[in-house]
Amino acid sequence: MKAIPFSLVGCGIVAIASSGLTREPTDFEQYYLELVNRARANPNGEVTRLAGEVWGDTGNPKAPSLNEGLAPGTISAAAKQPLAFDTRLIDAASAYSDLLLDLDQFSHTADGTALSRMTAAGYVFTAPSRAGENLATTASTGPHPINLARVDEHHEGLFIDGDVAGRGHRINLLHPDYREVGMAIREDQDGVSIFGEEFNEVLSTQNFATSAGRVFLTGVVYDDANSNFFYDPGESLGTLQLRVENAGGNQVASGSTFASGGYSLNLAALPAGSYTVFALNGTVWKTPP
Repeated sequence: MKAIPFSLVGCGIVAIASSGLTREPTDFEQYYLELVNRARANPNGEVTRLAGEVWGDTGNPKAPSLNEGLAPGTISAAAKQPLAFDTRLIDAASAYSDLLLDLDQFSHTADGTALSRMTAAGYVFTAPSRAGENLATTASTGPHPINLARVDEHHEGLFIDGDVAGRGHRINLLHPDYREVGMAIREDQDGVSIFGEEFNEVLSTQNFATSAGRVFLTGVVYDDANSNFFYDPGESLGTLQLRVENAGGNQVASGSTFASGGYSLNLAALPAGSYTVFALNGTVWKTPP
């Protein structure tokens, strides 16, 4: 088994839009996002959760710590805003994962830059804005499908970030400025990878972004079939209609969930305050428990 994480941090101001939206997150990509948002909600809790893994660089293990490999205080323990899926960013991440698998490469510059790829997919960067990208890959000479274990491996590798100077993955995952993300975890189809022939590879791309004037209500609607208080693939209730009400009970926004159960509703036009989201389950509007 081999695993390699890779990250890029960058900023930019671009105002170009092109291409249509092509796909929603899969259940495994929704699960990937839930792992990231759990870490953002409680960074030190994620450190504790991963304390049994090996931290630090090869031959130089370190005690688990939010700022392992970084100057003290680089990443704060404060909760960060959750990331909302944007399908244009999913498009960019998906196309790039497939390209790297096709080319048997592992690089941020195989086809332009992360910023140019997100822009080409139609995402508009308006100042103040920021963009970043994480890449992770795992491979095996045996079966290596996309499953819960694979997504966990990619997330854990990026968060712990061993052997990566500057711990750029962890910084991206927990950067307080980011509001949106596109994630794509893709499986190699030709049996040839950066690890050599006869390796089955799974590669994931995470595209992070923020752009002025975009503020989100986000989450996931699911049936907790295994009672673990966490979303798992297969627990989605499907595509549901949503409505958002303000504290006065007036509808102020609407939308729908992805088939994966997640939702991203842009509420930037509304004033700061408390809002309630309702999902239409059959003929009944329900609020999350």
